[in-house]
Amino acid sequence: MRLIPLFKFLYTKKNEPYHKPKKIVGSKLIILFILLAAITPIWFLTDNNHLFSLESYFDNSNFKFTNLGTRTKLKEIHLIGRENISKELLIQKLELNSQTSMISINLKSLNEKLQSINWIKSSVIERRLPHTIIIKLEEHKPFALLQVSDGHIVISSEGTKIIKDNGKFGYLPVINGNGSEKYASKMLDMLSSEPNLFHQVWAISFVSKRRWDVSLRSGIKIKLPERDPSAAWTKLSEIDRLEAILSREVDVIDMRKKDHLVLTPSSRLHSERST
Repeated sequence: MRLIPLFKFLYTKKNEPYHKPKKIVGSKLIILFILLAAITPIWFLTDNNHLFSLESYFDNSNFKFTNLGTRTKLKEIHLIGRENISKELLIQKLELNSQTSMISINLKSLNEKLQSINWIKSSVIERRLPHTIIIKLEEHKPFALLQVSDGHIVISSEGTKIIKDNGKFGYLPVINGNGSEKYASKMLDMLSSEPNLFHQVWAISFVSKRRWDVSLRSGIKIKLPERDPSAAWTKLSEIDRLEAILSREVDVIDMRKKDHLVLTPSSRLHSERST
């Protein structure tokens, strides 16, 4: 039984036996495919209904985006962790206002601006749509005043220089000496181990990057040794409890030599005697 091929008319000739091998796709079929491929894009581009639907889609999308921008203006800024930084400085640095679009705010850029403020140790910014920005701050803690040629600079316990003191931080201990800001925290922690003496400390000086002098509010200077200053400080506290040595008329207590205490009488006492 012979099967009659489909679309025989496309690739058979008259009076030609059906069983003769033929090409699967004839030249007529290829021409038909080419014509269809050429006509389809022309029909699509000239069809006004298709063009209108695409234009309408993009127009609607643009309208929705524009409308979203106008409805998400910045209205509130919540500050968490702020202690010493003024709100005015923050707003000035961030350059934000009521016309700022929430969509256009670059959080990374805002964080970089915050990090340029010396008070700020770390910061995290969150965007809360539709109208709110939340700023979480960690500030450097004022620890001491670094004495410089034209005044004092507030520093943190890590030695970070924060701002120049305007008189607000006069209660902090004063430190001076080359490199003193790097080691002051450890030294002040050691001095605080003797509370009765520590509350009298006014300033500490780093001498030759080796040892410390401690100046008391009474005007007495204590020269601590390079080695084991903690033991010398504890010894001074014991002597003061027994002998009230810090109440005497002395300018300097030199403890640099082990098991020796050298006192320099007050210059005021010398002037009184000379008169």
